[in-house]
Amino acid sequence: MTVKDIFKINRKTFFNPKAWMDWDRIVEQNKYLWRVLRGLWTPAVPQAIRTFEEAMKENGLTEADIADAIGTYRALALVFLLLGVSAVFYTFYLLLWHATVVGAFLSIAVAALLFTQMFKYDFWALQMRRRHLGLTFKDWKRQYLGD
Repeated sequence: MTVKDIFKINRKTFFNPKAWMDWDRIVEQNKYLWRVLRGLWTPAVPQAIRTFEEAMKENGLTEADIADAIGTYRALALVFLLLGVSAVFYTFYLLLWHATVVGAFLSIAVAALLFTQMFKYDFWALQMRRRHLGLTFKDWKRQYLGD
């Protein structure tokens, strides 16, 4: 190895803003971000709709397992419903007695999350009760409110 290669000095030795900012990493992060965002608006390829019996057979479930799961999901939905209603009452408590708007907004956000979980578990139980996969929100709403 020559002395010239050991003490190699050029303009990038002292002035290299591209390396200082880690420009290559920034470019890679932006490419990744755009890939993720593009994937959000690209419609997913629909899967073949299976029947409930095929799903039971594929997962090795029996009728007793399904009945147990329906009861469990309904109980969880009820717990989340009660917690969500409690969060709504707590919102009014914060607004009327303590006048804390920020706390009320947080309580509403918690209630929304709890109601979302309630819907999820009750929807799963509805699909199991009807023995039909691929129900919609409209079907769930019709179950409780009618047409």
